[in-house]
Amino acid sequence: MTRPALVPTALGRLVSRLVLGLTLALTLGLIAAVWLQLPGANGPQEWRWAYRPPGLDGLGLAALLGAAGLATAVAFWKEGRFAATAGGLALLGLSGFALTLGVVRAQPGGFERVLQSLASRHSFSYVYDAGVAPGTRELLADYPRASEDLDLHSRTHPPGPLLLVRGLDAVSRGLPVAPDGGLAAAAQEALQREVHRARERHRPAPDVPPGPWSIVLLGFLLPALSAATAWPLHRLARTWGLSEAAAAWAVLLWLLTPARSLFTPSLDQALPFLVVGAAALLAGGRAGRALAAGLLAAAACFLSYGCLALLPWLALVALAADLPADLPADLPTDQPQPLRLTALGRTAAPRLLLFGAGFSPSPSSPWPMAMPRGGTSARPSACTGSWRSSTAATRPGWASICTTSPCSPGQCSSVSDWRC
Repeated sequence: MTRPALVPTALGRLVSRLVLGLTLALTLGLIAAVWLQLPGANGPQEWRWAYRPPGLDGLGLAALLGAAGLATAVAFWKEGRFAATAGGLALLGLSGFALTLGVVRAQPGGFERVLQSLASRHSFSYVYDAGVAPGTRELLADYPRASEDLDLHSRTHPPGPLLLVRGLDAVSRGLPVAPDGGLAAAAQEALQREVHRARERHRPAPDVPPGPWSIVLLGFLLPALSAATAWPLHRLARTWGLSEAAAAWAVLLWLLTPARSLFTPSLDQALPFLVVGAAALLAGGRAGRALAAGLLAAAACFLSYGCLALLPWLALVALAADLPADLPADLPTDQPQPLRLTALGRTAAPRLLLFGAGFSPSPSSPWPMAMPRGGTSARPSACTGSWRSSTAATRPGWASICTTSPCSPGQCSSVSDWRC
């Protein structure tokens, strides 16, 4: 449902202009600092990005500017009314996707640099570790032990990215690789070079590495999902009462965000599609959408522990949604229904995954719940608190994180007794 359009006050317009002006000034300042290669502008000491020599490709730069111009024109055409249509949103998403590819093309190395980064066991690591990691059932049963030989980047994340790579490999392994070049041949060469380096250094190497087409698909999938976030973002803005022009402006700002395209490839590019999609579904206030939002939230947490920090925000979106009158009568009434249905969807996704991997939810065969052992993570985990679980584990693994609901049936004694 769409709420009536909000009418900004004079103070609201002043604050919006101040925020926009400050954001623009900070962005221009950061661009100048990077251009001058000032110390610290390329990141903190623990993960400092190396400056590349200047020399942007002219064709890629032209594609970048053309895509940015097209997105701007679509967003402001007819004061945002065209951007509110299905065709307008599709054109915005395509222009955002083209913008990211233009940024990649303009940089030294082009798309081959993306393929090399995806194949690297230190940069992206998930593709390489998908071949090193044991089978899916063993991986899900005891992830800390199964991930001991993996790169630090993979060990400090849930197993979702590894299974994503394996899924792409399963659907693309039969595709032919042209011997005379092409993206697949470049991806195959990059992965073979990475395996050779690992064996020279006596590091674990995959016996059967993922196919090259899985790397190519992943290289396009991540920026495509990032650009597709335009649709749920526009829907969320309109549901919250923003005008068509304001919603189009929000989408344009997202598509033109520098980090969205500069940090390619990155799993973080795809996560906003899941999180913002869940928020857009929750804002509608309908039972089916809340259930689907829970599934998207579970998928996001299965890919990155960092998405756990966004669950309270999604709960607030659910609480703020208008509730329809035709919800099932047998649901508990001591907790807002969208919150309960979101928890149900978030619980169902990992349980279905575990069931498909051969696990049984019976007491004699419990779900995998173990957290990584001490020393496997180089940074504090977002999930070290004690949670209720069906096993004797005191700290949750990826399964208990995704299956924990705000509260179990019968626990809530009042509306103020929610547990998230």
